[in-house]
Amino acid sequence: MAPGRAAAAGSFSCCLTGGGGCRPPSRRASIRAPRSLREDNVGRHRSRGRGVGALLRRADAQARPERRARRRGPARVARAPRPGARRGQPAGDRLGHRAGATPDRGPRAHGFEPRRPATLEAGALSPTRGRQPGACAAAAVIVRGCTSRAATSADAAGYGPVYGHAPCSLRQASIMVCEPPYRIAYVIGEPGKEDAEYQLHELLRHLDRRRFVPRVFVLAAGRRWVEPIRASGVAVEEIPRRGPADLQRLARLRAALRRCAPHVLHTIMWSGNSYGRLAALGLAIPVVIAAEHCVMPYRRWQLVVERALARMTDAHLVNCEAIAAWQVERERLARGKIEVIPNGIDLGRLPAFSLDRRAARLAAGLEPNRRLVAGVGRLEAQQDFPTFLRAAAMIAAQFPDVDFLVVGEGEERGALEALARRLGLGTRVVFTGLRHDVPQLLAAADVLALTSTYEGFPNVLLEGMAAGAVPVATSVGGCRELVTNGETGLLAPPRAPAAVAVAVARVLGDPALARRLATAARRRVEGAFSVEVMARRTMDAYLRLLHATRGPATVAAA
Repeated sequence: MAPGRAAAAGSFSCCLTGGGGCRPPSRRASIRAPRSLREDNVGRHRSRGRGVGALLRRADAQARPERRARRRGPARVARAPRPGARRGQPAGDRLGHRAGATPDRGPRAHGFEPRRPATLEAGALSPTRGRQPGACAAAAVIVRGCTSRAATSADAAGYGPVYGHAPCSLRQASIMVCEPPYRIAYVIGEPGKEDAEYQLHELLRHLDRRRFVPRVFVLAAGRRWVEPIRASGVAVEEIPRRGPADLQRLARLRAALRRCAPHVLHTIMWSGNSYGRLAALGLAIPVVIAAEHCVMPYRRWQLVVERALARMTDAHLVNCEAIAAWQVERERLARGKIEVIPNGIDLGRLPAFSLDRRAARLAAGLEPNRRLVAGVGRLEAQQDFPTFLRAAAMIAAQFPDVDFLVVGEGEERGALEALARRLGLGTRVVFTGLRHDVPQLLAAADVLALTSTYEGFPNVLLEGMAAGAVPVATSVGGCRELVTNGETGLLAPPRAPAAVAVAVARVLGDPALARRLATAARRRVEGAFSVEVMARRTMDAYLRLLHATRGPATVAAA
């Protein structure tokens, strides 16, 4: 090469020149600078027009509209190539030749599949202050561990990040976006789990939209919280099931995730966790998070699926230590991948706290001078409402001015109504059915009795403590973390109607104790379970996991 040309090529300082200890990924890769920066004395690489360099130059042109939809989403990255060249293969091709690769032209030979070409202009990767929320940052290939002098000098000269520093090791390359806002895809299923939907709604209301752009995929139709989430400015896509074994729903969800191209996939509850992570296989989403909000007895095949999907999961978010311990024991998850972020509650949306319950009872259409013991939840076996009714019969015999509310709907309602008649409760117990004004009913109750046989983090217990209803709960799951026995409420063993009746009678028979427990419970909610704390800790987890996927890296435009 002529001296003039050698000097010019040295000023470009790309690792594809072979200098600085970095070998080119392929002979077909181009190191040619864009025409706007190329001088007459800059020589052309002998493989101009092929490989990654050609992809970078093509990205500078206006993409054809009919191809835009296919180019969206993160690129897929090949597995590690073999470290040495095969016989008869040039050393420069060692990274381009991998298992299953064909000697075709273009970027596919190097393990890249273009989906969202970056605009290769000066300043394309510059800070994006002033960018409108939701605008996409420039896509980039993060080349981990590239410390060659050629690469660093290219960055210093201004060419490396913008005009094409090819990956030195495809095994360590991943697609990331350099700057916020980051796209977050939420996948939630599990019809009937309104607590999880409520928590998602509160998280989205307090999410920092300057740093995160959320989108929600609901695996059911007509859910109650869909419209409130849309009203908060978040896009929601409903993907309902069309049959008992609807594999097309998985395909539709996968196509939706491909279009969204999220930086973080946050799945919620069993169906959301399983469908969401299965649909994300092969999409190279940088961060995958699975959230579990309850303890449930998994079947054997569910445990197998969960353990398999845990391998592609970066973190598991749970709302109490009881669920974390259950996942370690039953699902054999690593404790270091589990993060506990308790649920939060927006106290500003609840009725005003008051120890005098008569006004709230009158507002709810109830008799103001009769005290109330409430049980809230789905009328299913987990909630063990037969224990609640048997305890209610014992309390009714001792306190004639106490009535009982059963708030919720479920398959056991008929059997529970028949049991109440056999116990002689008559009109002293009211089955309200499904209600959406539960906080108002809790503000009217003197005691909230939770008789579940197993629990995660019961949101209704949190709402009752915030509303001033003294909690009497079974000592299971997250109830032990919410209620400190004798300080913020009372605990009783599960499936023990007599013990529940004794605890409730203790509260009803001692007004001073009731006031002390109700006040302490409210203070605990204010100090430890605000929705602002929950949202901040969740956003911190997103950022920490996103930064962990980068590591020390050299950025090259893709």
